[in-house]
Amino acid sequence: MKELLTQELVKEFLHYNPDTGVFTWLHRDKKWFKGEKQHCCDSWNTRYAGKVAGNTYTKPHNGKSYLQAVVLNEWYSCHQLAFMYMTGSIPDCIDHINGDGTDNRWCNLREATASQNSRNMKLSSLNTSGVTGVSWSESRQKWTSSINVKGKRVFLGRFSDIDDAVNSRKEAEKLYNYHPNHGSKRSL
Repeated sequence: MKELLTQELVKEFLHYNPDTGVFTWLHRDKKWFKGEKQHCCDSWNTRYAGKVAGNTYTKPHNGKSYLQAVVLNEWYSCHQLAFMYMTGSIPDCIDHINGDGTDNRWCNLREATASQNSRNMKLSSLNTSGVTGVSWSESRQKWTSSINVKGKRVFLGRFSDIDDAVNSRKEAEKLYNYHPNHGSKRSL
């Protein structure tokens, strides 16, 4: 029977430092080992207890990196484990505020909807204007500004001056509750 992950179990297996975001493995009791329990238990504790937990994995579709660890024979993202450790539950969506999926400090994690999470994305590497939602229209010889709202693109206008296009986009971001980090230049 598969064991249900709880806050108590996470705290029995791992220590989480909310200031650094680092998990370390705790000494494990022999009740968690099958077969020659004492031998396996001693071996595991010698190898892992007190060591940093988590491996980096990179999502192939977007290249974003996260940390993950195995608890009760299941893989969990370390940001999920941080929520379980701190609150006793794992939300459907967790946003890394600074955009770094390997930074699991508690102050960098927030429960978010998928929509809120998408309003905290870095500047696309394909962007040529330096501002998300602002682009040059070759055919009109003007800067255009737009924003996505509830899955639909909202046209904000055409402008002769890039500063006017940027201002219209920034005002729309405030209006539609985009995160202040949205569209920032981040290495991750």
